[in-house]
Amino acid sequence: MFEKQYFDHVSPTGEKAADIAQKVGYRYKRLGENIAAGAFITNQKIINGWMQSPGHRKNLLSGEFEEIGVAVVKGRLEGGEGGSPCRCSGSSRRR
Repeated sequence: MFEKQYFDHVSPTGEKAADIAQKVGYRYKRLGENIAAGAFITNQKIINGWMQSPGHRKNLLSGEFEEIGVAVVKGRLEGGEGGSPCRCSGSSRRR
């Protein structure tokens, strides 16, 4: 997102989390994505922000997800310094 200077669940080329999961070979039954951007002082502020959003809250509290991956990347977005946390949740298909 920093490289292409956008903030959205869909990239400017139309790529979504499901496309990335497929590219890396993650076979899933269900997939969810929570993203954020800004100068977050604490991790709790990120979680609080997600809990205020019905869709993000649903992803966090869903019992349908069995696995998570979390990353935080720092950089500049639209001229401001900050971070972009991402939490992806999934239920994988067993091979």
